[in-house]
Amino acid sequence: MKLKQIVSALVFMVSITGFAQKLVTPVEMHGRLQVEGVKITSALHGDPVQLRGMSFFWSQWGDGSKYYTKGVVDQLVDDWKINVIRIAMGVNTGADSSGYIKNKATEKAKVITIIDAAIARGIYVIIDWHSHDANLELAEAKTFFAEMAQLYGEYPNVIYEVFNEPIAQPWATSIKPYCESVIDTIREHDADNLIICGTRNWSQEVEEVAANKIVDNNVAYTLHYYAASHKDNLRAKAQRAIDKGVPLFVTEFGTCESNGDGIVDKVESNLWWQFLKENDISWCNWSVSDKAEAASILTPGSANNGDWSLPNYTESGLFVRNELRYDYEVPQYDNLLLIEAQFEAPLIHTDSTFEFKFSSFYDGVLLEDSLVEYTIEVSNGGLVTNGLFTPNGDIGEYKLFVTAIYDTLVSTSTYSFIVSDIPQGEIKNGAERTVLALYFENDYALSTSLVYPDFETIAPTIGDSVVFDTIYHWKETTVLSGVLGEVDSAVRSFYAVYIVNPVTRLAKINTPFGGTSKVYLNGRRITKSDNVTLLGGDNILLVETTGAVDTSFFTFEVLTTEGNKMDYLSYSLSTTNSYDCAKVWNGTAYINPECGCLGGNTGKEQCPGPFSGEPALIPGIIESENYDWGGKGVGYFDATPGNNGSYSGRNPDDVDISPSGDVKGGPNVGWIDQGEWLVYTVEVLKTGKYLVDFRVASNLSFGEIDLKIGSKSILRNRIKVASTGGWTAWKTVQSDTLELTAGVYALKFEATGGAFNINYMEFHAVAAVGLTNELSIASALYPNPFKVNSTLEVQSPVNYFIYSLEGIEVESGFCTNNCTVGKDLEKGMYLLELVSDNKKATHRIIKE
Repeated sequence: MKLKQIVSALVFMVSITGFAQKLVTPVEMHGRLQVEGVKITSALHGDPVQLRGMSFFWSQWGDGSKYYTKGVVDQLVDDWKINVIRIAMGVNTGADSSGYIKNKATEKAKVITIIDAAIARGIYVIIDWHSHDANLELAEAKTFFAEMAQLYGEYPNVIYEVFNEPIAQPWATSIKPYCESVIDTIREHDADNLIICGTRNWSQEVEEVAANKIVDNNVAYTLHYYAASHKDNLRAKAQRAIDKGVPLFVTEFGTCESNGDGIVDKVESNLWWQFLKENDISWCNWSVSDKAEAASILTPGSANNGDWSLPNYTESGLFVRNELRYDYEVPQYDNLLLIEAQFEAPLIHTDSTFEFKFSSFYDGVLLEDSLVEYTIEVSNGGLVTNGLFTPNGDIGEYKLFVTAIYDTLVSTSTYSFIVSDIPQGEIKNGAERTVLALYFENDYALSTSLVYPDFETIAPTIGDSVVFDTIYHWKETTVLSGVLGEVDSAVRSFYAVYIVNPVTRLAKINTPFGGTSKVYLNGRRITKSDNVTLLGGDNILLVETTGAVDTSFFTFEVLTTEGNKMDYLSYSLSTTNSYDCAKVWNGTAYINPECGCLGGNTGKEQCPGPFSGEPALIPGIIESENYDWGGKGVGYFDATPGNNGSYSGRNPDDVDISPSGDVKGGPNVGWIDQGEWLVYTVEVLKTGKYLVDFRVASNLSFGEIDLKIGSKSILRNRIKVASTGGWTAWKTVQSDTLELTAGVYALKFEATGGAFNINYMEFHAVAAVGLTNELSIASALYPNPFKVNSTLEVQSPVNYFIYSLEGIEVESGFCTNNCTVGKDLEKGMYLLELVSDNKKATHRIIKE
């Protein structure tokens, strides 16, 4: 960066005295919202607008009504970075009639409080007739919305949601006529503002309105979902509706199950957020409440004025807050004060500290640091002190929000960075491939020398298939207990491939093999025909081939689900182990440390070890009934003799196993009492952070689970198993984030409280995101983010390529010293790749 001349502070201060500045709010930025085709767009600039915010809870119930305050709106705007708030005005004609129809003045006062607070902060506000039976409340609804339209119709902030969630009412003869009648009433007083209509089946049958839409030029349709319950099928339904021309608005969603409780499904929530962003669909999260359920963002007893800190937030609250704070429209100030970062978007290790430094300019003139006050905050809540950032333990991609204050002037900016548990430079393209010697025990002798072919190091370029071809010629002649004669060995080979992917998306793994093979992606078994989800960042493809063959051959390529090669990935093939796993023989069980259990249960001695002869993989699913062999005191401890269940697959063990009745199938271990335990041999494929889902059922509330490796618990907090409503009423309970080191371990599942049943445990890797940024390519990019273009400075010539997050090349060129990049890009995030002499560096860039 070329420093500009520093002007005397005194002279400069005089030049800006009395300078007027104004914060440009979201509503000032976009104005009135207008439906254009399937998009909700700005009436000012015409571009699509995606609003992101929160929904209040039912206004008439104490869990939520106390939060209908101006202070809560201010906190959600300032700290959560929302640009829309939804007022869930409870109506209630049913048994609980405490809502608007019986208490009009009370409920209307709450609505007005929030509308006025939203207008004052320049955000959008949804006035929601929160009812499942609005078609029975037509007269009341028309009166209410007529009054709201008269009071607030002139404000572009206001959005009307006239029917929250119809249930089974038919669209054509009930929902649509009701909506049309209320819309006609609103349009008498407000001709322009956006109106949203609910759809059948809890606002999910969005596809059926396509052939019978409401005749109004500014109407969208409601889509509601709860991530742990509504997944690919509902996204597919929404996509079909969009394809048929239906504009959607997600006025309510939960991160949990559809009853508002259960697990917080972070994987599905992220898939939904990606889908909504790709389609410019606005959303509001349910709900601003301290009710003791998973959907609430607040812990019980949190202040009603918005005076909250991190301990006040539930798991869902922290999760949604991070998402809102990560990707929001940074407020703009109408002045010439600008901030520039003195660093590239860094990859920060979880155990490191990083210094964020900035410079500020007024009208192109550099200001002295001592004259500028910076306020720095991080989207994931990490601590920044005097510019030094210490991660709070979470990994992933985050935003840095910076506010600069100089005299009376204020400026804001945002920067991306990554927190990872992968040391910078560990994942790289064209990494050296190494073959390890075949493993064999002293019990085995080779009749011929082990033949290694000439091995050529494979360094694929991005987009290439990776081919790994090694030939082994060897035979086994040792006779064990007079049983084995001279036979061909069964060659067992493992291949681990890291696939570095810029963005989460669906793909196919094309893997033709010789012999018998198993393929796992991030711990899940897959086949060539499967659509798989490649995570943004580091993915692990593990391949095992076994067979009486003398050639171990492996090739793979990654394709889109449409069959096109994904040419923006990078691959790194790890070391490979191949070793002898002799044919099973009769007699006393024999333990081979590499191949697992040889001989199995012969009736003389049960061979300790993993259930299938090989460790269960983490990440992945561990079925409860697949505990280790070895018998009581080795693989399990059960306090009562015999099996209380009807499952016979593990006789004569005393573990109580029976069919689960779970929708996900399989047997379960039940009748679990305090002090009982099960051991599972597991292999952690990669050092990192994990979340564990426990699929449990109980009619009581005393259950408690601990997980141990050796004598040490690996859980931050033991898992509490409350009543799920019955011994076969299965629910999923998720652990806090835990850390595991790659390797093979005996994992002990211990009941520290009874009684409950367990179907399985599922370990999820918390995905780390890594960008290549090799220091051997000295480069600088400024400003970043940028509005018009950015300047790339390099010390030696490079080819550069800019890719969209979908992997499409949008710009390329050759840079010798400094050059202008990104001039013709649309707003958004991109990957800038530099290539020079087989060295590569990748930077994330943002055009605002």
